[in-house]
This record gives sequence, structure tokens and C-alpha cells, in this order.
Amino acid sequence: MEQVKPESSSALSPFLNALLREWDGWEFVDASQTGLFRPQAAVLRLNFPASRAAVLVEARHRSKVGYHDFAMPLWRLDISNEGADGEASEIDLFSLLALILAEPDIAGRATAKSRLTFLRRSLASIAAIADATAARGSSRPFSEGDPDFIDAESALRFGHAVHPAPMSREEFTHTDSARFGHEYCNAFKLRWWAVDPTILTGGSVEPLDVTEMVRGLAASDPQLLARAGKQQGKVLVPMHPWQAVRLMLEDRVERLFCAGRIVDVGLGGPAWRATTSLRTVHSAEAEWMLKFSLSLRLTNSRRIVEEHECRRGLSVHRLVKGKLG
Repeated sequence: MEQVKPESSSALSPFLNALLREWDGWEFVDASQTGLFRPQAAVLRLNFPASRAAVLVEARHRSKVGYHDFAMPLWRLDISNEGADGEASEIDLFSLLALILAEPDIAGRATAKSRLTFLRRSLASIAAIADATAARGSSRPFSEGDPDFIDAESALRFGHAVHPAPMSREEFTHTDSARFGHEYCNAFKLRWWAVDPTILTGGSVEPLDVTEMVRGLAASDPQLLARAGKQQGKVLVPMHPWQAVRLMLEDRVERLFCAGRIVDVGLGGPAWRATTSLRTVHSAEAEWMLKFSLSLRLTNSRRIVEEHECRRGLSVHRLVKGKLG
């Protein structure tokens, strides 16, 4: 029998855990009656009456709080007109997606567009997990000793534990993920803009000068500081390189560049690596971590830091630092 690729199991558990929370057409059954698994195994049965089929899969760990760990392969049983189970045949995760989309109790209220979106995100997530697994090889996290902070962040290779598409990153290409994704452990330089201070806003609860903090992040790169120094009267601002490109495509930002109120001074400064949140980055050479907006949908939402969120963060910090805290 052909072996199922190990990355399929990594994609399977978060997908099924999410499905079990949203749907009740499943049960755990006695493994000994299936003839497919170890007698003591915990076996999940998914029932798809619309397709006259059921799918069986082993749970390597059955959780009391819904964080089950499932293992490939998946076995499909075709159900006879009398309701009896037929012969078992091995299927892949893609075939399971087709059964789910054909089941009215699961996808009956979804529009054709929603179904396509679900399928696209799920397939993209499966591919991303496979690519990340191949890139990192068979090494296990923390197998060589205690990691430092950023190595621990990169160890979370497969995203959310309960989500149908835990590694979905719409608008990111594979090249973008390899460069900016935490699971690949690659470092990158930030892009820097020199900005007219009249169109820049900022704040801090602590007695810190944000402008000086930023210049401190660039202090290790004399060439960057020299380029920025030619832009008299402007403030140096670090940008995530992917987000900088996206913003430069917006008409309102393009107008600011054309008017000379923003000047791109290029890549520079220390090397940074993404944390598990992707948009928060860390550098061993910097005193501060940075959190950017990224105009892409990660799992459920676009990761844009809104102005009111920044104000709320300052307010919460004041409370914590004050008498209430």
C-alpha cells in the first residue's frame, strides 16, 4: 500500500478539530469492529449521508477539550441501501473536502462563492504545511536543547490547532512565505521611509521619544543613516518590506511620494525574523520588537493595526501603570 505523506497528518488534526466543533455528524467508535486499526485505538467516524458514505480515522490522542491528534490514513466506507458498511478504501484529505462540500448539513447554506473560498483556503493551507515540513526536514523542535526566543517562535510550523485552514495566507505567494514566514527561519531587512513629520502621528505612555527609538534601530547601519540624513526635516520610519510594496500601490500613498513628502531610502538596518504572528518581528540586535500591519488575510481576518487599537493600547498601558494597575 502506498504510504500517505506525513504532512497530510499535520494538516488533518486542526481541520478535523474545527469540523467537530461546528457539526454533530460524527462519533467515536469501537476500533475492534472496523478491522482497520489497533483494537485499543480511538477511532473517529464521520457520517456523510448525502454521499452514502462514512470516513474513519484514528485519533492518536483523544482530548477532553477538543484538541485531538489524528493520524492518516483516512478510510472511506460506502454505505448500502440497507445501511450496512461496505468495503473500506483509503482516501486522501482532498477527497474528504469533497465529501464535506457535498453534505447539506455542513455546506448547505453556503453560496457557490463561499464554497470555492473554503476550498481554495483549505488547499492553500495544506500546500503550505507540506512546503514547511519539506523545508525543515525531519528535525523535531527543541531536540537539540532549549531554544532561544525566536527559535521557539519558529517551532510552531502548522498554525492554529483548531482551524480548517490554519496556514492560509491569502495574497502571500510561496516566495513571500519563504522569505517572511516564521516557520522558514529566514531573516530579512526592513524597508525605510523618510516621512514628512506633519503626516506622521505617534505616541508613548513611557517617557520615550519614538523618533529617537527608531533611529536607534537603524544605528548599526551607517549607510542607511547617511541616506536618511539627505532627507532634511524628515523622520525615519521602518516598514515591513512586503507591506511597503503594497502601500506604494495605493493612490493616496503614491501621491505623497510624488509630492516628496515620503522618500524611500531602501533596505537596511539589522536582520529581523518573524514571530508566529507573522507581522511581529524580532531582531537580536534591537532593543525593541516591532509589530506591523500586513494587508493580507491570515486565517480569519486581515491583519491591519487600526488607529483606534493603538489609542486603546496606550489607554490600557496608562491604566496598568497607574493606581489601578
